[in-house]
Amino acid sequence: MLGRRISTGGGGGGGGTSQHDLLTNLGYAAAGHTGFVGITTVQTITGQKTFQSTVRTIAGLIPTISGTGDIGSALLPYGDVYATNFYGDGSNLTGISGVSDHSSLTQLDYASAGHTGFMPIAGDTFTGDVTWATGIDILAAASGTSDIGTLNLPFQNIYADNLYGDGSNLTGISGAGVSDHGALTGLGDDDHTQYHNNTRGDARYYTQTELVATTTDSGSGANLIGVPTLSGATIDTVGDVLSLVHSAGRATGGSITDAGGETVNVAAGTGFIKATDNDTTELVSFDWAASNGVAAPSGVNYIGVKYNSGAPVVDIRSTENHDLDTAFPLGKVVNEGGTLHILNNPWWVTDGITNVLERFQGEGHVVRDKHVGGIALSVPGTRNIAVTAGMLWSRLNEFPVNSSDTTVTGTVELYWRDSGNNWTDSHVSQYPVNQYNDITLDVLQNLSNNNYANWWVYVEVDDDEVALVYPQHQYSNIASAEVESPPSSIPVHISENGILIGRIIIKQGVDAPVQVDTAWEAPFTPSQAADHGNLAGLGDDDHTQYHNDARGDARYVPKTGGTFTGDVFYEANNISGTGTVYTRMLNVEDVPSTNQTATGGISTIMTVDANATGFGAALHMDTDGNWVEADASTSSTMPCQSLALEAGTGPKEVLMQGFVRDDGWTWTVGATIYVGDSAGDLVQITPSGSGDKVQAVGFATHADRMYFNPDYTLIEIA
Repeated sequence: MLGRRISTGGGGGGGGTSQHDLLTNLGYAAAGHTGFVGITTVQTITGQKTFQSTVRTIAGLIPTISGTGDIGSALLPYGDVYATNFYGDGSNLTGISGVSDHSSLTQLDYASAGHTGFMPIAGDTFTGDVTWATGIDILAAASGTSDIGTLNLPFQNIYADNLYGDGSNLTGISGAGVSDHGALTGLGDDDHTQYHNNTRGDARYYTQTELVATTTDSGSGANLIGVPTLSGATIDTVGDVLSLVHSAGRATGGSITDAGGETVNVAAGTGFIKATDNDTTELVSFDWAASNGVAAPSGVNYIGVKYNSGAPVVDIRSTENHDLDTAFPLGKVVNEGGTLHILNNPWWVTDGITNVLERFQGEGHVVRDKHVGGIALSVPGTRNIAVTAGMLWSRLNEFPVNSSDTTVTGTVELYWRDSGNNWTDSHVSQYPVNQYNDITLDVLQNLSNNNYANWWVYVEVDDDEVALVYPQHQYSNIASAEVESPPSSIPVHISENGILIGRIIIKQGVDAPVQVDTAWEAPFTPSQAADHGNLAGLGDDDHTQYHNDARGDARYVPKTGGTFTGDVFYEANNISGTGTVYTRMLNVEDVPSTNQTATGGISTIMTVDANATGFGAALHMDTDGNWVEADASTSSTMPCQSLALEAGTGPKEVLMQGFVRDDGWTWTVGATIYVGDSAGDLVQITPSGSGDKVQAVGFATHADRMYFNPDYTLIEIA
């Protein structure tokens, strides 16, 4: 029940205070508040009690937690209960006229309608704990919202089955206010088993690990990726295509350098290779390690890389027999007499299209398709131009050439230039034969009578036009015209976008061409000059390097009655023949140029039977006409008649007279040289043994040289 605070008069037992709220024990009925009902203890109210019109909720005045509380009882009922409004179940009330169902009463929403036992909601404040019966809702006014409690006077506790409305201002609620999924806890838990994760993958898809796999034998990621196919195609993966379309070979590295000592270093590199020599074998990427100090034997050595059972290594071989699947070349090393000649020429397979384009462009910026043929030049009719159809290539692009014939229709372009390099062109169906283009002058010049000249014929790839460049020289004979090279000065668009297809040799004023040449199989062969007799000026003295009747050779004398005057020198040459040579003085070389040589004398080739001494041995002619070594102590081997100019026996050169040199000699210059008393020996001390034969054979001109001129007089020592 609710009550009001009651003030008492000052002065009565208040312990010195006249203010009621300063008294102690205000919360107990036993403390003299006989006019109140205690709340915290069980109280029985007797007599008639009237509550004031304005009632405030007193903390602790609550029914039992489980449901409702009773005021009074069936045995001890209240006498009278007065209230502004009554709320609750009135089905047990008696003495109520009109209706027996409380809900059928009118004005039930108004406290002024007799519900004095109820507490109005608007304008009142609850304090303490309030428990509402199960299933009862507190509703705001239909027109808006109503507050229950205030910030200054809040409810202590509110109990309800459900709460509705904005809970953003509530505190102390776990997880309250979380609107971002990322702010939730336990996000790493596997709460959503309907989804896939790393452990529970989706079998419909390949994993990143599978797609980046580099396993061989068709286990790489490339073998999981398909290519467009027709139904049932065997080749259906990127891996298949790579193996069939690309080739084994070097990608980077592999440079060969001279390491000295007839060895080479081969740098590390990367490339592609196959396990077997088969076009359909899987192509694999690999790296190889550097190999230093590789011996390069004498001859030709081919350096490359081989598969080597899956561990590729640098390979050297004497035969160029790489199969280009399991092995490929890097270059060539030629060892010639210990000197290495290295050619780095790898089997380069990457950037293939660019390399192919470069290779084709190396043949020319525009080339003719030999397989298709055509583009043949001819001169039909009178000075007309005809070209057959064909195909031209530039890089990997085809440019068809249509056939043309100016005797039927169409024209060709004629170009000439002035001294300022300005080109003039015209379109004609017939080329002229009376003028040529001297590019140092500003106008065309007339050809001299009977002179020859060359028209140069081109096809322009950019517009399929046939263009003729005027002759830039004239010649008095056809042979000179034939050997002329194509002009270096032509219009830029022709040099960049055109190709020379032939030439026409003309003669001044003559309609029929002297010759029409093609630029293809055998370009501009000078057939007219093949016969020397076709040349002009054959009677002229054009070869002044030759002798003629008027310009004789001073080196020769007439066959009869001729006489040389002055000095005549013979260097490493012979005078041969029969007859007599007369000379006033024969001047010979007296200084042999190298060791163990002779000069300025007479030598011959004869058989030597014995020569243990070697070069410079004193020789005596034996009874059989062959040479043996001379010995001053033996009569049968004297006198000395020649010197050996070669070691050994058999047909050898011997010196009969002349200057001879041996760097092993140590002669006393100017002293006489004799035959020694040992076989083949020469000495400068006179032999003195009994029976020795003394023979002077020459004298020393230098410590290592002598003049050999034997005296056949012998003196025997007694």
